[in-house]
Amino acid sequence: MSILKLHIRFTIRIGDLNENGLAAIRCRLTYNKNRKDFSTGITVHPDHWDPKKQRLLDQSDQEETTSMQLSLIENKISKSFLMLLGHSKMATTQQSYGKIVQRKAGDEMSVTNSRIHSDNKERDE
Repeated sequence: MSILKLHIRFTIRIGDLNENGLAAIRCRLTYNKNRKDFSTGITVHPDHWDPKKQRLLDQSDQEETTSMQLSLIENKISKSFLMLLGHSKMATTQQSYGKIVQRKAGDEMSVTNSRIHSDNKERDE
């Protein structure tokens, strides 16, 4: 029996700084050696990022808020992944990403400002 595990990592690309010198926090989903990478919409100063903890350093002004926002994204991804596994025998990273972002006509969702939100109210919740 194989273990079904989704790996969720938060990273920044130091080479891709915006005009203010901030780097976007990216989320990388890995499942069965397949990856999906997307931006969370959160930007941070690269000197305040701890790559081992995948969070901002404690001395940062926005550390508490950003850590909470990243935790919310991580929880939403985990919940969506578990729902996919419950509905099918095998899920893919693309399905997980699609379920999280749910790009359907009339109910478009996006990951923005470190929280996942919908332009329309979610019908299921």
